[in-house]
Order: sequence, then C-alpha cells, then structure tokens
Amino acid sequence: MMFAFVSHGALITTSGRTSVFLYTQPLFYVGLVAWLIPSERFGLRAVLGFVAAFGGIIVLFGEKFGTVGAHTLLGDGLVIMGAMIWGLQSFYLRQNLKGIDPFRIAAWTQLVAIPLFLFLALIRGTGLPDFTDWKVIVAVGYNGVAGTGLVMVLWVRLLTEYTPSRVGSFMFLTPVFGVFLSSWILFEPLTGFMITGAALVAAGIYLVNTQ
Repeated sequence: MMFAFVSHGALITTSGRTSVFLYTQPLFYVGLVAWLIPSERFGLRAVLGFVAAFGGIIVLFGEKFGTVGAHTLLGDGLVIMGAMIWGLQSFYLRQNLKGIDPFRIAAWTQLVAIPLFLFLALIRGTGLPDFTDWKVIVAVGYNGVAGTGLVMVLWVRLLTEYTPSRVGSFMFLTPVFGVFLSSWILFEPLTGFMITGAALVAAGIYLVNTQ
C-alpha cells in the first residue's frame, strides 16, 4: 500500500520533493510512539535531533524542489500518505510482532504482496518483464532479495530490539547515502547544499543517540 501511494505521487511531483516528504516517516513513527506509549517519551535533545535531521533532508534536496502546481501538491500529498502508512506499519511491527522470526514476517509479506500486485499489474495492462534479459534478472533479484527481503528482516529486528528514537533517526541517512552514491557512481556533482544537509543529518543523529 505504501509503495502504491509513493510511486504514484512521485510521478506527478519532483524527485526532490518526493525525497523530502517520504522521509517524514521517522517523524510519524516516533510521534506515534511518543503519543501512544507513555513510557517512551522523548526529551528536548531528541526532539532537537529530529528537527536537525529533517532540516538536513530539506537542505539536501532544497535545490530540486522545483515549481509548485496543483499536480505537484497532489503528488506531495500522496507521498506523505505513503510515509504515514510506513510509519503506522513500523509502529504495528514494533508493538505486535516481538518474538516472531523476522524471516517469517518477510516471507509472508512477499507471499501476500506478489500475487496481489501481479493481479493489479495485469489489470492495468502491464506486461511481464523479459526474464531472458540479465539486467531484468539482476534488477528483480536485487529488489526482491536485497532491497525488500533482507531489508525487511533487518528492519523488523531493529524495531523490536532498539528504541524508536535510535531507529528513527538513522532512517534519515537513506537519502544521504543516495546522494553520495550518485556522486560516486554516476559522477553527479556535490553541491554546498548537499554537504550542509548531510552535516545537519549527522548532527541530528548525534543528538538523538548521545546523552
């Protein structure tokens, strides 16, 4: 469900805005925990850390925000809805799946999602990819095994074993890695905004995870 909102939203808004609004997820997740679990309130230092980290994401992609129109705002809303669903899912996993093998959770997620999304793709007239092409095999294998399967296992384990503030704060590193990997692999230029944004994210994570 999250991917359905995010993928449709990303088509009608800019990549920079998608990156910023998708990573409101840690804010939704930590907000839910603080609201619904009285024993896990957060101090001023943690709040400042999250503000700094999210501010870093805004600075990181500030140059790519682009112009705002009706379609852009609709796309922003869809991405934010996806982030909210992601936050709700993370909260549910933390509260209800403690003690369950993360591999089982990942396996059942795939078993439910694959036939459902295959059916929806066929309804929309989307054909199957050409599995004789090695690039397709690598892409599907990476996204299915590494990008979804192993990441899901690690994500569930982190949610159940560490505090919400620690897990949530490190989520802001995902777009930072994306920017620096793009520079390293695709030779895209690093700007002052990007470096400043990364520094703010690092400062925010430091504030959240230290006394």
